[in-house]
Amino acid sequence: MKLPAARQRRGALVGLAALVLLTVALGIWQAARAVYKQRLADHYAASIALPPLTWASHDMPPLFRRLSLQGYWLSAQTLYLDHRDYNGEVGVEVVTPFRLSDGSIVLINRGWRAAGAVESAAIPATPQVEVLAWPRFFELAHTPPQGRLFQNITAARFAEWSHLPQPMWYGRLRSEANDGLQHDSAVPDFNPARHIGYMLTWWGMSIAGLFLWRHFRRSTRAAPAEPLTEARITTTTKPATAPEGDNA
Repeated sequence: MKLPAARQRRGALVGLAALVLLTVALGIWQAARAVYKQRLADHYAASIALPPLTWASHDMPPLFRRLSLQGYWLSAQTLYLDHRDYNGEVGVEVVTPFRLSDGSIVLINRGWRAAGAVESAAIPATPQVEVLAWPRFFELAHTPPQGRLFQNITAARFAEWSHLPQPMWYGRLRSEANDGLQHDSAVPDFNPARHIGYMLTWWGMSIAGLFLWRHFRRSTRAAPAEPLTEARITTTTKPATAPEGDNA
């Protein structure tokens, strides 16, 4: 059954208004993400400028803070994060667990090397590290390690593989070490400007949708009513005939 034209126009207006509201909400969400990323960048700059802390306990240290660790490396449980890019070349990131003085475990990303290259054992005994958030990743399916090669790493995945306690946190090496690895000391790419670009895109779509909604609403109001069909009545009359009479 076909809906009347007026109901179709009202439905289109409601749908267009919903799309405008959706794009406004998405722009607000991206604006909030930009503010969050900017605060994270400011926090990183303030934290990394502070002098390093001596750290030997299992307590969670402040994010992005530099620490001078007390304990020893567990080199036998070194693992490799596969398919990691560095300056356009694919290789692995070398991750070695470190046992703190109180017995707790942390994972330290020591740097990058090309696939097939061999790193030396020259690891600083008292490493200086930077505390990072756990790496974020997306998997379509669970990817178990192949020997020492991991596609992605979590605390639970490392503990299952190594039979050690779950590591308390994750960091990267900041000490100068002649170990044949490329040490990435670059600032994390928080990039709040990217979210501002997304925000402007969504809100640009909102403005375009609002103008389109107003134009469509005006054209709907100006639309003429449906024409009425008038029945045309045709009257048929017989021509008058002269009465028959006697011929004179």
